[in-house]
Amino acid sequence: MWDHVDKNSVGKKGSIFALDWIGKRMNTPHIQKQAEEAFAEAEKIEPKIHAYRTTPQTLKWHAEGPVLADHIHRILRAIFAVQGGASLLEIEEFAREKDLRDEIIEIEETLRAGSGTVIAFALLHDIAKRETLSFNALESSKGASLGFTQREGKNEPASEEDMMHYLKQIRLLQAAHPELSGQEVTKKYYIDAEITVHNYHHDRIGASEAHLEARNKISDLYRLTPREQDLLVFIIRNHIRVLMDFKKEASATKYNVLVERATKEGFDADDALDLLIVCLLLDSGFGSLQYTDGTYRCDFTAVINMLRAERAARPGRHKKREAAAELVKKQARKKVLKKAGLGSEEIYKLLGIKFGRERGEVKVAVMDLVASRSSDYNFGEHTEEIHRRVKRAKALLT
Repeated sequence: MWDHVDKNSVGKKGSIFALDWIGKRMNTPHIQKQAEEAFAEAEKIEPKIHAYRTTPQTLKWHAEGPVLADHIHRILRAIFAVQGGASLLEIEEFAREKDLRDEIIEIEETLRAGSGTVIAFALLHDIAKRETLSFNALESSKGASLGFTQREGKNEPASEEDMMHYLKQIRLLQAAHPELSGQEVTKKYYIDAEITVHNYHHDRIGASEAHLEARNKISDLYRLTPREQDLLVFIIRNHIRVLMDFKKEASATKYNVLVERATKEGFDADDALDLLIVCLLLDSGFGSLQYTDGTYRCDFTAVINMLRAERAARPGRHKKREAAAELVKKQARKKVLKKAGLGSEEIYKLLGIKFGRERGEVKVAVMDLVASRSSDYNFGEHTEEIHRRVKRAKALLT
């Protein structure tokens, strides 16, 4: 799980906040093009995905843009950014969680290893939002005067006419203020009209047989195995549940309930929940832009809480990650020492040391020098060369 980690980008100083990371890593022309192509390819084969372009969304949950396609594009850009080598540990909100470093690295690896499944999740997790969409506007608000008050029975969905009426108001605002970004349009219209979009039970309906054909099309596009397709359904069905379960607390009890649910459905619980955490990060962390008290932000609270809940519920997993991380460090250090000419065989050959106790003594002496500890070992005529190689090793390890 650690093979693709960029060791030079992990744990470095100079981390940046998530919004800056998004601008630097997710909003590059190359990443944007990848996301646009993935979305366009999917909407060609599935009209329900094309409908995301005209499916409204509002603050407070979705400040990223006025339509669902804005949310999906952000998730796709996050996927392609990490697959392209961007590290989550460059993000200050994650870098500060030093005790979760190994878990965050594994999130990256799970995202890369399950790339087809996470892209399919991005495209399909909100597929039922259009049919479950309803509007609500505060009494005496502009939105209420435009007819967006909640109908009797909060689960009654809005009509296509309602949605087109809403989008017409958005387009009028965009025409009047062409200088505004999609985020600013979304914010301004929400503040002006006080209309909220709801999508009750879209997670459960999105995972139902009603959307099997769409799932089959996208699964074929990304060549998902039957097991991956089943996992996809599990994740879609539970993607709102995990957000609700962990947005306020790191509950080991709730984590264990998810373990039991995954096991009951025939999955390896660790694999299923690893993927669920990744999709929670993509959906609520990168895909959704929060707007509160005049400030935009990315909210990773549920992700951090779920990782802490896993630590409490399944401490053995953290110990395995620590052991794996330590092995990686040792292997990386061994490669650096060899590159600097301080591998065991290189040292023994330079000093002409045959088998015996002295081999161990000289190895300890060299390691002490590399660690800037004093050593009494006499390298004789090779002292200058050993110190030159030690200096190079230190530079490579910095």
